[in-house]
Amino acid sequence: MELSANIISFTTSPIENQFLDIEGSNFGPNRELVIVGFAEDIKSSLENILDTVCSKQEWPVSLLNNLIDNASVSSYLGTSITTMVENSLKPDSFISISCVIVPRVSSRHNSVFRQDIIYEQLPKVVKNRNKSSSNNNNNVDENNNEENVTLTKTTIVFITDLTKLEKEDDKIGLYCSLGGVLGRSFPSFSKKKGSKATNYIQASFYDFEKQTFLNEEEKDILDCVKSSSRAVRMAANLVDRPCNHLYTTDFVNHAKKELSRVLENNPELKDVLSIEVIEGEELLERGLNGIYSVGKAAVNPPALAILKYEPAQYKKTIAWCGKGIVYDTGGFSMKTKTTMPGMKRDMGGAAAMCQAFFSAVEQKLNFRLYTLLCLAENSVGPKATLPDDIITFYSGVTVEINNTDAEGRLVLGDGVAYAAKNLNCDAIFNMCTLTGAQGVSTGRRHAAIVCNNDDLETTAIRAGKISGDLTHPLPYCPEFFKDEFKSYVADIKNSVRNRNNAQSSCAAQFIACHIDKFLETKDWLHVDMASPAKKGELATGYGCLLLLQILRDLE
Repeated sequence: MELSANIISFTTSPIENQFLDIEGSNFGPNRELVIVGFAEDIKSSLENILDTVCSKQEWPVSLLNNLIDNASVSSYLGTSITTMVENSLKPDSFISISCVIVPRVSSRHNSVFRQDIIYEQLPKVVKNRNKSSSNNNNNVDENNNEENVTLTKTTIVFITDLTKLEKEDDKIGLYCSLGGVLGRSFPSFSKKKGSKATNYIQASFYDFEKQTFLNEEEKDILDCVKSSSRAVRMAANLVDRPCNHLYTTDFVNHAKKELSRVLENNPELKDVLSIEVIEGEELLERGLNGIYSVGKAAVNPPALAILKYEPAQYKKTIAWCGKGIVYDTGGFSMKTKTTMPGMKRDMGGAAAMCQAFFSAVEQKLNFRLYTLLCLAENSVGPKATLPDDIITFYSGVTVEINNTDAEGRLVLGDGVAYAAKNLNCDAIFNMCTLTGAQGVSTGRRHAAIVCNNDDLETTAIRAGKISGDLTHPLPYCPEFFKDEFKSYVADIKNSVRNRNNAQSSCAAQFIACHIDKFLETKDWLHVDMASPAKKGELATGYGCLLLLQILRDLE
């Protein structure tokens, strides 16, 4: 799994010799320092932070304060400033100092910590200050092992104002969100010729109120941050992979490798952490016809991969179901040459849930947790599902197919039904890049959520504001939406009659139709993150931080 852009690590406090060469290392002579926070907080903390980073360096404190004062920060938009200084400890080298200035203002539907601004500004200020034309074929593996790479050492300090938190327990969630922003700011998948790491990024957190960095006694917080950041970055890596680098079988193998990685680091979990894979014809034999029907025409078989974390002690049992369409041609309801490119991202829900699952296990969150990866490649071929076909789902519901391009709901219908019938769960969450209408409904930054429980809906909205994975609710109203799927020859159709009637809520309702009995007494949360899953041409790893924060809040 390539991690070829930048190497990211976290530390309790910046190390004094950050700007000193380490024998045998491949760091260039130049250094970067980036400070992130509100303008007033940066100015108040600047001298202490700079002295901690390197007390022997002559820092231009007055210049930096003037640059911050003169920076144009409008009410909602942040900015950044950068200046260069000579490295006092290294002749003929310099230090780049940047400040990412976060605005104090946020609307009620945004996070007060403005992770959106940090995500926008960080890639602009972190550059390779030690470029070398001789390193044309360098790469970095997933364990951050670099070879023949000239790296720039970059220190990033996040100044956190914990007084803005509703409760003290949100501190971990805030730190994890900032670690996640760092992870998504530097995409890790690339097949460009000569793709190589350029920066060794070391991040730390500075408590503005206490005027101190995290200490060694708070290392458990840092472990959570590392796990969360890696989850976001790896989820984005998966979503950025084209289908020929991530077929359904590759996705299953990735989940198995992640499980092995976690067990290697946590051998005490060997009896409570496992994976079950149902694939190919076995799906048909076990009645999982929804998943099978979507992927049966592809060379690589469809699959239901069930990740299981079953500790002896737990608060609740929760099942996550992720849409994992590794490529979506639309089937016989085929997409066009302009709407098909980018459909490699149609597995963003499964990617986020897969990585969030392993992070939740690493963070030892107090739940029995199952993650169902509903994997298929929606292809066209002799075996492909046809419009007008009628399929009997795992739930027993019969579905008349009137749109083979409404396939995500088919795999999720089986996924949630399997969870409800077999896993004795208290709640089911499903996450998916389900509808283009989501972006029309809630925009590019907020996922659309549909929920049958007021408290869980409120928790998801709040978790979005802490994590930066923002959400906004849509109507849950089966009595208004079920009729959209009326069929004369089956229980329901798979696509609506009226595309002007709350499309995203209706798509969620189709999934809910497969767990009617479950919904009478238990909770369901649907997350449609079609637009937040990407920014431009690259994945964001959206969803990992949201899911982890919801679990923390439910604890």
